[in-house]
Amino acid sequence: MKTLIVLIGPTGVGKTELSLRLAEHFGTCIISADSRQLYADLKIGTAAPTPEQLQRVRHYFVGTLQLTDYYSAAQYEAEVLQLLEQLYTRHEVVLLTGGSMMYVDAVCKGIDDIPTVDAETRRLMLHKYETEGLEHLCAELKLLDPEYYKIVDLKNHKRVIHALEICYMTGKTYTSFRTQQKKERPFRIIKIGLTRDREELYARINQRVEQMITDGLVEEARSVYPHRALNSLNTVGYKEIFNYLDGEWTLPFAIEKIQQNSRIYSRKQIKIPTPKFVVFYNGDEEQPERKEILLSKAFSANTGETNMELVVLQININKGQNEELKAACKTLQEYAEFTERAREHRKEMELEDAIRTTIDECIRDGILKDFLLKNKAEVYHMCLYEFDVELHERVLREEEREEGRIEGRREGRREGIREGRLEGQREERIFAKQVFKAFLSGKTPEAIAEELNVPVEEVKNLVD
Repeated sequence: MKTLIVLIGPTGVGKTELSLRLAEHFGTCIISADSRQLYADLKIGTAAPTPEQLQRVRHYFVGTLQLTDYYSAAQYEAEVLQLLEQLYTRHEVVLLTGGSMMYVDAVCKGIDDIPTVDAETRRLMLHKYETEGLEHLCAELKLLDPEYYKIVDLKNHKRVIHALEICYMTGKTYTSFRTQQKKERPFRIIKIGLTRDREELYARINQRVEQMITDGLVEEARSVYPHRALNSLNTVGYKEIFNYLDGEWTLPFAIEKIQQNSRIYSRKQIKIPTPKFVVFYNGDEEQPERKEILLSKAFSANTGETNMELVVLQININKGQNEELKAACKTLQEYAEFTERAREHRKEMELEDAIRTTIDECIRDGILKDFLLKNKAEVYHMCLYEFDVELHERVLREEEREEGRIEGRREGRREGIREGRLEGQREERIFAKQVFKAFLSGKTPEAIAEELNVPVEEVKNLVD
C-alpha cells in the first residue's frame, strides 16, 4: 500500500531538516502543510525552504500564491489528493510536513462538506460585524445555533461570522454540517510527532527569530507593508514588524515580541496533535509491511527492525541532532481495543468523560498500560482533537485560563511576600530611629529596651 508520512510538531522543533533526510532516504518529495509558506512573498518570516533545500528535495505547495489570492483548507485538501494520485505512480512513499494542523487534518481526515458562502451573504455578515459588533453576533449565534455557540471561540470573529453565514444562507444550523466523519484514504498514513525539552525548544525559537532578522525579515515585511490588512499577513513575525514600521515599537522590542508570540504559538501546537508517538494505521486494518518499519533505520543504525503489528515510535531530538529514535511497541489488538472502547463510551456519555473513562479502564485492564501512564495528558488531548476539534480548542482555552489564574495567585503570593518584607524593613527603620534617638539623649541600652519593650540584645546590636 502507498504511504504518506506526516511529520508534525511545534514551530522550531526541527521538522524541516528531518523531512529532508527522510525524503532523501526514501527517494521521494515533500508536500508542505504550512498555510503561510504558500505565499511567494513570505519566505523569511515563514522559514520557507531555502533554494539549497529546494534543490536537495522537490517541494510542493511552497511559494505558489500571491498575497491577494484566496485559498482555503478545502482547496488544499482537493489539490493535495489530486497531486498524491500522480505522485504515487512514481513513489511508494510521500512526505507531508508543516505546522498548519487544519491543512494536515484536511489531508488525513478530510473536511466537512460545508457549503461555500456566496458573496452577498459574506457582505451582509461583514456589514453586521462592522456596525453591530462581535458581541451582538455572538448573541445571534446563540439563538440560531446554540450547540455550536457552546464550543466556538467567541473571541474569534471569523469563526462566529462563518457559522452565521451558513445559518443565514442555508436556513440550517452550522452544527448540522459538522459531521466530523473521517474520510477514508486510499493510502496508509504514518504520523510522526516531534518533541524537544521546552527550554531547548524556546532557545531554538529565539535563535531562529534572530536569524530571520539577520536574513532580512524587516526588509521583507516592509515590501509587503501595503498589504498588511490581508489575512495572509495576520501572522507572527509580520504583525510585530509592522508595529515597528508604524513607529509604535522599537526594533528590539518587536523582536522580543516575535520570540514571545512564537513561543506561545509553539505551546498551542504541543497541546494539539503533535503526539510523542507514531501510529501505523489504515482503514482496512491491514498489517504494516515490514519495509515501512525500516523508517527507523534512516536515523539510527542501532534501532533495527521490529516485527510487531502496530508500531509506536517516540522521537526525542537532543542537542539539535536526531540521535534517538526509540520504538515502544504495542499490539494492534490493544490499540484496536482502546479505540473501540472510546467509541462505545462516547455513545453513552459526554466526549470528555468518555475519553477519561477509556484511559482509566485500559490502564486498569493492562491495555497500553505503560504507554498511557506515561502519556495520559497527551493521549487525552489527541483523542479529544480527533473526535471534535472545536471542543478541543474550548478545553485548551479553559486550561490556559486556569493556568493564568494559578499564575495570578502565585504572583499575588509573591507580591504579598514582597509587601511583607517591605513592611518589615519599614518597621526596622522606625525601631532603629527610636533607639538612636533615645541613646543620643543619654539613656542606657537597658532603659531603652525596657521603654520599647524589646530584648536588650536588640538594642545593643544597634548601638554597639
